[in-house]
Amino acid sequence: MIKIYCMFKLRDPWISRKVREYIERIKRYERVEIIENAKNIPEDAILLDERGESLTSHEFAEKIRKDLSLVVGPPEGFNDREREKHELLSLSRMTIQHELALLLLVEQVYRAITINRGIPYHK
Repeated sequence: MIKIYCMFKLRDPWISRKVREYIERIKRYERVEIIENAKNIPEDAILLDERGESLTSHEFAEKIRKDLSLVVGPPEGFNDREREKHELLSLSRMTIQHELALLLLVEQVYRAITINRGIPYHK
C-alpha cells in the first residue's frame, strides 16, 4: 500500500486531472491512496524535500517494494523540526511548486511499479 499525504488541497484542474490519471494507472497494480489537506502524518513517512536523498528511478523502485507513506509538503515547505523527524527524499535539488511535486511523485511511483513488474513504460 502506498499512501501519499498532501499537506494542501489540489486547486489546479489540469494537475488534478493528471494526478488522478496516474493514480488510476497505479491502482491496476498496487493499492494507493491520496490524502489531501493532511494534518497528521505517520512517523515513518518520507517527506519530499530538496534536501533529501536523490534516487534514480530504479533505486526508488526498490524502495516502493514495501508499504510506504510519502508526504508532499505545504507551499511554504517543511520546517526544520519536521525534517529532523523524518526520512527525506528529493525529486530534485531545485524547489518545485507543491502541486507539480505531487504530479512528479505519482508519475515516479507509476514508473517504479512498471520497473518492478517489467512493464516497458520506463524505457
